[in-house]
Amino acid sequence: MSDATAAIGKRCAPGGASDVALPLASAAGPIRRSRMGRIRAVVLLGVHALIAVHIAHWLSAGRTLTPLEPSEAMEFSKHGLVNAGLIFFLLAIASTLVFGRFFCGWGCHVIALQDLCRWLLGRIGLRPRAMRSRLLVWAPLIAFVYMFILPLLARGLLGRPLGVSGMHLTTDALWATFPGWAIGGATFLVCGFLIVYALGSKGFCTYGCPYGGIFGLTDKLAIGRIRVTDACQHCGHCTAVCSSNVRVGDEVARYGMVVDPGCMKCMDCVSVCPNGALYFGWGRPAVLPLERSAAPAHRRRRPAGGTGGAAVLSLCFAAALFVLFHELYDVLSNAGAKVVVIVLWVGASIVCGRLAVRGQSDYSLGEEVALATAFLAVFGVVRGLYGAVPFLLSLGVAAIASYLVVQTLRLARAPHVKVQRWTLRKGGTLTRAGAVYLAVMAVLSAAWLHSAVVRIAAWQVDRAHSAALHEAPDLFQWVRFGSAALATDRPDLRRALAAGVWLSRWALADHGGSALKLARLHALAGRTNESIRALRDGLNAPGATPQTRRDLAFLLAAAGRPSEAVDVLTAGLAPGDTRMLDATLQLGLHLAGDRRFDDAARLFDAALAAWPEAPSILHNYAILETTRSRPDAAVALLERALAMDPEQAASHHLLGEILLAMERPSDALPHLEAAARLAPDTADVARLLGLALIGVGRIGEAEASLKRAVDLAPDRADLHLTLARFYSMTSRPELAQQHAERARTIGR
Repeated sequence: MSDATAAIGKRCAPGGASDVALPLASAAGPIRRSRMGRIRAVVLLGVHALIAVHIAHWLSAGRTLTPLEPSEAMEFSKHGLVNAGLIFFLLAIASTLVFGRFFCGWGCHVIALQDLCRWLLGRIGLRPRAMRSRLLVWAPLIAFVYMFILPLLARGLLGRPLGVSGMHLTTDALWATFPGWAIGGATFLVCGFLIVYALGSKGFCTYGCPYGGIFGLTDKLAIGRIRVTDACQHCGHCTAVCSSNVRVGDEVARYGMVVDPGCMKCMDCVSVCPNGALYFGWGRPAVLPLERSAAPAHRRRRPAGGTGGAAVLSLCFAAALFVLFHELYDVLSNAGAKVVVIVLWVGASIVCGRLAVRGQSDYSLGEEVALATAFLAVFGVVRGLYGAVPFLLSLGVAAIASYLVVQTLRLARAPHVKVQRWTLRKGGTLTRAGAVYLAVMAVLSAAWLHSAVVRIAAWQVDRAHSAALHEAPDLFQWVRFGSAALATDRPDLRRALAAGVWLSRWALADHGGSALKLARLHALAGRTNESIRALRDGLNAPGATPQTRRDLAFLLAAAGRPSEAVDVLTAGLAPGDTRMLDATLQLGLHLAGDRRFDDAARLFDAALAAWPEAPSILHNYAILETTRSRPDAAVALLERALAMDPEQAASHHLLGEILLAMERPSDALPHLEAAARLAPDTADVARLLGLALIGVGRIGEAEASLKRAVDLAPDRADLHLTLARFYSMTSRPELAQQHAERARTIGR
């Protein structure tokens, strides 16, 4: 056997025997090294250099272009925002319509990662064989639909505009949508080494990349393709060197061009052709390709299952697409829109299922179903696990897991089973490598089962927590009357509490804020001490959030422990860090309402020490001073607030009201006029302005202001009474009687 024959035998079959008989020309000689590999490596290094320049510009200038990542295009799908990522993605798709998947082969950083990993594996003698699945190959397209099409569809069915809502071409937070070092490293490992070793050199592109899903479709329409001349001798060198797992020799012999959308135009096949028969050229696209009359008679594997296979695979796609479409279905309230979703779901399932039986596969129909089932099961559990695993990493993990699951199933019935170079079962006997493999799969299965239980328990906690927030959005209410009003005969709350307790004991980390939600559910169930204890534990745990401190302070205040509440909240105040500002304002007003004046004052003093330039703190401190009958102190605080921000209508309003109550109408008037200018539709401001105008003797203007107050809020009895008193004072009894009667009518 020639070198070419041996190489083709290794490339074309996972088990070592080819399922496509390619005629080989022994005279062709050994396969030569591709000249394009180093050129592509230089180009991809240049791509990474440009990425480094982008990051450096952001670090130096503080603002730069939004990320040139296709995933950023989701902002348009969800919100109509145009960013640099969307423009970049659209240009990449447009280029694919002409040149095919050149961008994938020559411009994608993930391709660079996979090529690097393939090269490194080759240096240690590992040359992974490609996995071929008819069903799993559709995962990228389904992922693309989920990321980019479903949000658009949801906007349309909900009656929201589908056009551009804004431009977002620059950002000062370039890294905001990217993962941290831990997740980045995991992605490097999974979508690089592991997926390349398990599924082949372009494993993530073939079975995980959502952008590859749309590129694969548009590639079918491209007029630029790898084509062949009559000089081809069918030596198979092109297939042997293809790192995209394309059977180049078979396709050019049959169609005169490469029609597989997995072809990324790396040009390796063109470079190694001993006769110069392959070239990149223009012509007919790959949609409905015509077979050449002179094509050699190759043996093709018949798609397993026939019509029955199409039906089964259609059901598999129905299940996969249901996972996508159910989210859209759940958010819709219009019955007609839901019918549209159902029709789309059924139609897409049938079309995709019928397409899935075409093509070649290493797996039987049952194994294809097992692949899809394992993929969905693993993806559903892993995605978002502990709030850490992102979408793309989940796709990579699910693709690898599905391959391993099917190989494990084969161990139960096949006499010979291999995972890449490792023989797991030989002659019906389990090998030592097979025993180690089964042990590893047992550990991975236990990890998946544990993660699935975590997801189910977290879902129960989330559902109960959302329902409780809907019934009583104020956390103070949960302690004051939550147990009596909401927790009576609530089996769902009891189940959620049990699930939350299990999570607190056995989960590896907090999943989606479950610890905070469990503490809140304890408060709702009347278990205030358990809630406070859980929040204190959370406060001392790594990664504690300001929300945990806020809830602990609120619960302590509601439980009658205001001094502890102030201590907890003030311990989290830091100069310049305004994350706790709203919580401070809310707790301070709550303490003032409970007549805990000293505690409230201590809290506001600490807040002013942290944020001396915060007008909102001064304004709320003034409310406290007014409540405890210290108007002079309130006036001083409000004057400080207005010196910082003269356009605060609420502060002008409050200061004018206090000065008016102190019988200083001339001092109150300019503030009430400013409040009326800044908030012209506020009835209370118009009433107070009218009273201040009366105090300075401007009766005509006072009448107009009081009448405007009534016009703004015609159903308020107090405003009619004020106007009635004004008319009585100005000796117009008929009008006074009219408004007094109107006030009595409203009061009934």
